[in-house]
Amino acid sequence: MKKETAAQRRQREIYQDNLLKEIEKNRLLREEGGTGVVHDLTVQQGNDDSDTEDDSGKNLKGFSKFKWTIQQKINDINEHFGSIPNRVVMQMILILGIVVILSIIAIALTIVLFIEHAHIMGRCSGAETIIIVIFDLLILQGVLILLLVMNTYLTMDYRNHDNVSDINPIYDTFFKGIIIWTSPHKQGHDKIEDDETEKPSMISRVRTMGLRCLFLISFILCILGGILFLVFFAVVMGITHTSYPHIRGTVNLSYANADGNIIIERDAYGVPHIKATSMRDLSYGQGYAEAQDRLFQLDITRRAGRGTLSGLVGTGAFDIDELGVTLQLEKKARASYAALSNTSKTLLTAYVDGINAYIDEKPVLTADYTMVFDNRTVQKFEPFETLISMYLLGWRLSANARHEIERMKMIGDGLTPARVLEVVPPANTNFTVLLESELTQMNGLSQAQKDTNEAARNNVTNVYTPASPIKTNSLIERLESNPFYNKIMDGLAPDTKASNNWVIGGQHTDSGFPFLANDPHLTMTSPSPFYLKHLVCESCNLNAIGAGVALIPSIVIGKTDKVAWGITAAYTDVIDLYKIAYGNSFDAYNHQGTSKAFEDTVYTLRASNGQTKKITVRETVYGPLVSNIFGIPQFTLPIAMHWGVLDSIDTSMDTVLSIVHSENVDEFTAAINANVTAIPLNFVVVDSSNNTAYALSGKIPNRPHSGLFVMNGNGDSDPAGFLPRSAYPVVKNPPRGWIASANNRVVPHGYPHNLGYDAASIYRASRIHTRISEAIDSSIKMNITTLRSIQLDSVSSAYLTWNSTFDIFNTIYESQKDEVAIYSLRAAALKEWNGNYSLSSEAPMLFEFFLRELRRSALPTSVESSTLSSVIRVTNLLSSNSDDVCGTSSCRSTFVINAFRAAVDAVETRGGLLSWGLSHVVEFPSTIYDSSPLKCFASRQTYNAIGGSLTVNVAPIVSFNGTLNSYHGPSYRQLITMNTNRTLGDADSFFVVPTGNSGNMVSPFYDNLISLWRTGEYMNMSTAYSFNSGSVLT
Repeated sequence: MKKETAAQRRQREIYQDNLLKEIEKNRLLREEGGTGVVHDLTVQQGNDDSDTEDDSGKNLKGFSKFKWTIQQKINDINEHFGSIPNRVVMQMILILGIVVILSIIAIALTIVLFIEHAHIMGRCSGAETIIIVIFDLLILQGVLILLLVMNTYLTMDYRNHDNVSDINPIYDTFFKGIIIWTSPHKQGHDKIEDDETEKPSMISRVRTMGLRCLFLISFILCILGGILFLVFFAVVMGITHTSYPHIRGTVNLSYANADGNIIIERDAYGVPHIKATSMRDLSYGQGYAEAQDRLFQLDITRRAGRGTLSGLVGTGAFDIDELGVTLQLEKKARASYAALSNTSKTLLTAYVDGINAYIDEKPVLTADYTMVFDNRTVQKFEPFETLISMYLLGWRLSANARHEIERMKMIGDGLTPARVLEVVPPANTNFTVLLESELTQMNGLSQAQKDTNEAARNNVTNVYTPASPIKTNSLIERLESNPFYNKIMDGLAPDTKASNNWVIGGQHTDSGFPFLANDPHLTMTSPSPFYLKHLVCESCNLNAIGAGVALIPSIVIGKTDKVAWGITAAYTDVIDLYKIAYGNSFDAYNHQGTSKAFEDTVYTLRASNGQTKKITVRETVYGPLVSNIFGIPQFTLPIAMHWGVLDSIDTSMDTVLSIVHSENVDEFTAAINANVTAIPLNFVVVDSSNNTAYALSGKIPNRPHSGLFVMNGNGDSDPAGFLPRSAYPVVKNPPRGWIASANNRVVPHGYPHNLGYDAASIYRASRIHTRISEAIDSSIKMNITTLRSIQLDSVSSAYLTWNSTFDIFNTIYESQKDEVAIYSLRAAALKEWNGNYSLSSEAPMLFEFFLRELRRSALPTSVESSTLSSVIRVTNLLSSNSDDVCGTSSCRSTFVINAFRAAVDAVETRGGLLSWGLSHVVEFPSTIYDSSPLKCFASRQTYNAIGGSLTVNVAPIVSFNGTLNSYHGPSYRQLITMNTNRTLGDADSFFVVPTGNSGNMVSPFYDNLISLWRTGEYMNMSTAYSFNSGSVLT
């Protein structure tokens, strides 16, 4: 122990002398009837209703006992330090009581939020939640310190003091009380007289030391809590308020030759309603508003396409940048921008001017920039960068390239191309988007001609056949597994999950006007990939509302007063891959019998920390070598990609910007058919004149092969340009009165043009078909409620089909009823299930595990994680015992039973079945922070969400660890009627996104729509908005 210095000893002796004098002074004053330095506090003893008090307090109970204990403590303080006013003691007790109550509430609230996984909590782990609880307590202790200090200066007694320095603050009294409480004397302490004191026992000293240590720790935690509270308050409140956009009043901007004022008004949900007097001003307003809400999303989108994301977020984004430069999207965007119409250039320039105007204001950047990357500046945007977003979306919706790689790997494992087509067959033609009777291209075709046309999909001539297995560690796989950045560009991996849209003609609706429903399915990130907005330009005859995407200054899905439209991924085949043969050196390749030199371009990726990485992109007659994208060594297996977007100048943006001005479905579909080539989409359209229509977009090679395999790049399988626009189907007012698409095959058996043979499984499409057909067959006039029930339908058509057609669940039950009890119990549960993913049902959880095991067993192990539609393979296995399908005569029963038992074992290992509401979690991961500690603040998730892997309201399970998690699903929903009765019209159209419209994680509009989305509710999608007092840009 450190030796006491002479000065310290003298200071202690003076303090002790003064203390003894003070005690004696107070004793004498009390004997003389005085009041002492401060008011004497003596609790008058009286009669209690149930107890009689005595000096020892032994006979007291309840509140009387509590009062006696408090009085003894007060007497202890009085004996040693003088009296304390009643009001001060009560204030201290009140403060302590409030803090205790607040602490209990904080702990309870945190636990409830963790148990319920309410979206307010974000996606925190158990350990992170404990940290939050502790942090709550520290903050509350900090509040206690602040309250005590404030109370000190509010209650100091200036009477009987010559100067302020004599005043004893309340917190001194508080700590003196603590010292008495922890002193080594018995309760009801004896008075201190001269040097005579009662020596404490060993137990008393140990107790005292422990209490004093506990008090010291508590005191330190209080101070720490106070500091953390102040820091947290300063940082969070600072970011919260200073990063909020300016949304009221007038904003004076230097906008050259503006045609008038631009009004931006946000409604209660955070949706901007933008009004201008010209299309150029309207584009400017869009850029400004979107920068206010989504600047970080805009920034990472353009950077990912240009290959400069690592310059913002570091070397972890090198993989993403490598993809961007390999596809050469910047080069493509610059060339295509130069070819756009002057009108489009004007609008795009105005749009980025609006973004840059917000940047010029030097706003306080959101936490995305400041909390991790410490990036205080944002580079200005350029007009050509707007095209990058469109090309990234086009790449995202071009899934066939990955399918070709998977089939090549299966051939490398020893399967022949013909056998691959048996194992993973092309798409089912039972439920196609369009019917033969609706297609003029099929008029007059005989059955023989149709069979010949369809046989082209089995053409395996000139397919590349590797001689040995191909092991990959693809860039796409690395992107998907990258723990910090995997959600930024989930879509950079071309793999379409799902989307639904359909139109119902007026002959089938209660209003007599057509209906339209759409729910595109992308990764449901925080913020959402879609941005809700309302655009008004009265002098331009435009009033449009719906959803946009980053960097496209228009409505991409929505409605005007004249037309409404929706989109899904068409699954048409717009990409072909070719195996290149090197020439005499690695600098050349052979094509059509001649040697051709590669066109090499070297890119240098630069990270924010100064590190660099060089990427060499090699061009061929087909397009760039993309072996690195698919994880194949380029020097041993060079693969070139032929993609129409990269093949020639693309002016799709001209049409994207102009279709909002369409007067009817004829103008709309003609524009789509003529010039939207960047993205393969199914468009469904309705107009106010009671018309319905369909149009297909994209740019499909006119190939001499099926398009299902990687082909030899020797020139024998080269495409003859691209299909003419007449090959793309356009349908108006089909006789059946409705059209629906759900990523199923577009055209029926025998269509004369090869649009592609891959597609999603039919189960969502068949369920939509069934629901619409049942209503029509029952002569039920559909209304907006009907559309909503279909869009939110959570019945598994796959379960119903497998149960009724193949009777597999009865087969499982019969085979397992005499086996181990748990197998029998679970088999009975599946057999009796109705296929509905209701929140209270446990069967959906078991079915999802069963589906996982079926899919795992359906494909070779080399492609276990394949993007190929293993559900198609499962269906084929369930429908046949043929050796051609699965190799054994008892294949189906063995396949089914083994998968079922594996599913039950997996469920029981994790603790048994739970209801779907508790076992299923829908995630809304942050694009950047989902795998970092900041996911608690940036990411969101929710329980109690209906839907499963193969339902219309889709929620494909991507993780079976702990809960069953999904983060693909309806990333936007809309229900529209074109009723021209203005009393009802606008009230009958609705939309919603899963999270919110803001990208600022501390904004109230960041996650305010999750509860609406989860419960199947919507916002009013009205074009009749009344502008009042929003921001005015001048």
